[in-house]
Amino acid sequence: MPLPLGLYLRHHCLRTVNEFSQRGGTHPIFPNYDWSTLQALKGEIMRYLRIIAMMFPLICLASLAAAVDFSVEEELKPISGAGIKAIKEYESSSREQFTCALIGKFVDLSGTGNPTDLIVTTENACKWAASAGPVWVLKNKGNKYNVVLNFVTVNVELLKAKSNGLRNIKTSRGTAGYAEVEFWGYTGKRYKETVSYFFSADDETACKAHPGICPFKF
Repeated sequence: MPLPLGLYLRHHCLRTVNEFSQRGGTHPIFPNYDWSTLQALKGEIMRYLRIIAMMFPLICLASLAAAVDFSVEEELKPISGAGIKAIKEYESSSREQFTCALIGKFVDLSGTGNPTDLIVTTENACKWAASAGPVWVLKNKGNKYNVVLNFVTVNVELLKAKSNGLRNIKTSRGTAGYAEVEFWGYTGKRYKETVSYFFSADDETACKAHPGICPFKF
């Protein structure tokens, strides 16, 4: 399996600095520096490569989040008592007591221009997975809310197309090495997954087959 980008760059530059310094000549990546200078600068080069390795997952996630309506990583506000009650009732079947603080934002599930519905996650990464958080989509019902979708993800996009009166939903999460994308349609009671995709950063075939969905470029 190919190395992740940051590890590959670090490995390749170290190897070329160490190997070619023994025989002189021009370095293929840094042709304007002699080998003694590169040896002295090796620590500084590795520092910059570590920065690249840390930034690459953020770039990947940014491409996934290009047009989202909600992200667990954006600045969110505490939600109302009615929203909290709906989620706690929904989670009441769990054996573990639900104690996380909840934050979210208003959205428009019906596409009428009236954002009275909610998308919610937990504050301070409470009960988050390694690269995603729990998300609840709540439909406004006058003075109460109903949970119509619950999933572990990062981004939520409300699409223009509708199913049974509510906008279809796209969810996505990812790292430097993979991306997961799901599409959901409303059944009249809840959202149901209609199709899902898993993309690997080294799977060129799958990404080229779905260029509008896969965040990796080849």
